[in-house]
Amino acid sequence: MLKPQKAAGALEGAPCLDEAVHDVIKSCLNQFRANWAVFAHGDQVGAVHQMRVAMRRLRSALGLFNRALPCGEFLLLREEAKRIANAMGEARNWDVFIEMLQDGPANAFPQERGFAALAAQCRTHRAAGYDAVRALLDDPATTRFIITAEAFIARRGWRGGLPVEALAQLAAPASDFGAICLQRLHRKLRKRGRHLAALPAHDRHLVRIELKKLRYAAEFFGGLCAQKGKVRNFNRAAAALQEELGKLNDMATAEGLATRLQGGTPEALRALGIVLGWTAHAALGEPRALNAAWAEFKNTKLFV
Repeated sequence: MLKPQKAAGALEGAPCLDEAVHDVIKSCLNQFRANWAVFAHGDQVGAVHQMRVAMRRLRSALGLFNRALPCGEFLLLREEAKRIANAMGEARNWDVFIEMLQDGPANAFPQERGFAALAAQCRTHRAAGYDAVRALLDDPATTRFIITAEAFIARRGWRGGLPVEALAQLAAPASDFGAICLQRLHRKLRKRGRHLAALPAHDRHLVRIELKKLRYAAEFFGGLCAQKGKVRNFNRAAAALQEELGKLNDMATAEGLATRLQGGTPEALRALGIVLGWTAHAALGEPRALNAAWAEFKNTKLFV
């Protein structure tokens, strides 16, 4: 049984920007393709998660590169990556919801017989989500996307849209480009995250998006930093903050999914009420834990 494949480190040594663009995009595509095989012959839950991560990493990378090297193909590939990741969202959301249901309210109220009926409904929704993933992977458009992206990096398509005088920046160290990107993303995140625990759910979600962009950039360029301890410390603090924000996002998503369940019997209706109450309360979050993670993140220096 094949196991899910996480992203491999994209950059090491002293690559120039041109090499970095190639290697980072290639890394994202490799992660997606590897987990495509896992979905067919292994752990489907893990494969879906890693394929979505691959597409999100790709979108983030293409956005970074397009700021410095404007290219229409970057934008087209970015939109396709978004479409693919979104098409896998239903399956992933129900995976997370089922785990929450089992470990949370069903575990806390084992005497409630209605949870079995809710779990059966969840499995039906989840199956539909996985049917959508299979259809996506069987769709020739998905294969065409991978082939198009591979051809783009093979011919270094980002070079073609640059004026001659701008080509020199492709020979500049990728570490310089990475430092600029990381500093910009870090400033933006710190500004958006002010008074984090008191922010409305939508604004907290935007903070989480910015944090993901920063973490992906740190993954791309962290290997180029000589001070590995500082990279590890920063990644540890960023991961802890992302975990807290992820819990809130998962519960907000779960709250919406719970409203799609039906209480067809008194037992199921009672269990559904427990689930709705559980998710609504959990979506409020734990301000102390979030504040602690935010404080730790702010006090950890960026490694560039």
